[in-house]
Amino acid sequence: SLNLGSSQQFDPIIARVSHRSLSGWWQKITIRKGSSHGMKPGFGVISNKGVVGRIKSVGSLSSEIELITNPSFRMVAHFAGDDRPVTFQGSGIALGGTPVGLALDVPHDLTPTPEKPQTLISSDLSSIFPRGIPLGIVQYLGDGDEGLFKSGNVSLALSLNRLMEVTVLVPRQ
Repeated sequence: SLNLGSSQQFDPIIARVSHRSLSGWWQKITIRKGSSHGMKPGFGVISNKGVVGRIKSVGSLSSEIELITNPSFRMVAHFAGDDRPVTFQGSGIALGGTPVGLALDVPHDLTPTPEKPQTLISSDLSSIFPRGIPLGIVQYLGDGDEGLFKSGNVSLALSLNRLMEVTVLVPRQ
């Protein structure tokens, strides 16, 4: 239903979420698929709302997923309709339980507004996701730290807070 188009081909594997740590519930989840199901570290994980994260570690029957909200999660992304790469980084959970990330290294001519927000999507430059999977919405960009590029908050899908099932993208050989 996400209408994926990419030169890299993936086989989708559905997995149930089996554990979510109370102390780091916004950083990682555990799924009921492991090495005996073909899982490997680095595989991309999505839901019907967009990017969820990537497999961080694998056991024989389960895998730990690093969520997109984790500050150590980074990936190449694009704004929908623009081919220039930007950096996405997880940023945790904002007040009220809203999952957020950061769009970094954004060209100065992109100007989303609350009235006309722009969607941040996955890039096939990341190699673990096909191009076009939603990451989130950007409503405002300010000057970045260096002054060469812009940066801004990315509002992520609220469904990240209550995942029960995900899809692992297994690259075809």
